[in-house]
Amino acid sequence: IPNAHLYNAKTSIYDIATTTFQPLMLREHFRCVPEIIGFSNMLSYDYKIKPLRDASSSTLLPAVVNYRVADGQRMGRFKTNPKEAEAIVALMKACMEQDEYQGKTFGVISLLGDEQEIDAKEIVSRNILCGNSANFQGDERDVVFLSLVDSGDGTGPLSMMGFGVDDAMRKRYNVAASRARDQLWVV
Repeated sequence: IPNAHLYNAKTSIYDIATTTFQPLMLREHFRCVPEIIGFSNMLSYDYKIKPLRDASSSTLLPAVVNYRVADGQRMGRFKTNPKEAEAIVALMKACMEQDEYQGKTFGVISLLGDEQEIDAKEIVSRNILCGNSANFQGDERDVVFLSLVDSGDGTGPLSMMGFGVDDAMRKRYNVAASRARDQLWVV
C-alpha cells in the first residue's frame, strides 16, 4: 500500500489530505456563543477564530459556569468520581425544571470515562448524549456539562497537564469545550 505509514490509529483523514493538499483553517465559528468558543480559540487556534454567533442569541446566562463539587474525589487509578457524577445528574435535573431550559438539548462529556446515569425517557426527550470528547466529535448540544473527573489533593487547583503525545490532550479539550451552543458547565 503506498504511504502505508499514514494509515494508523493516530492519523486522521486530514493528515492524509495534507500529503496532497495545502491545509485550510476555518476562521469563522457559528456554533458557540463567544464566551464558550473563547477557550478553544486561545487553546488551539491562537485567537484566529472569529466567533460569529451573537452572545444575545442565548437566554442561558452565564454562558460558562464553573461548579466545584465538594469532596469530589477521583477513585484511585479508576476513571470515576462518584460524587461528581451525582452532582452532574442533580444539576441536569435542576436545569430541566427551569423554564429557560425548556426544549434545550443536553450533553455530558467526561474527560476520563464514559459512565452515565439518567432516566432513559429523559435521555430521549432531551436528546442527551453522554460520553467522552470523541463521542461528541461533529456533534453539539445546547447545554454541555464537562466532567473533569480528576481531583487534586485538596490543597489547591488541579496540577497542569501537558498536551500529551501528538497533542492528544489539547485536541480532546478543544472538542470537549466547543460542543456547547448556549451554556457550558465545567464541573
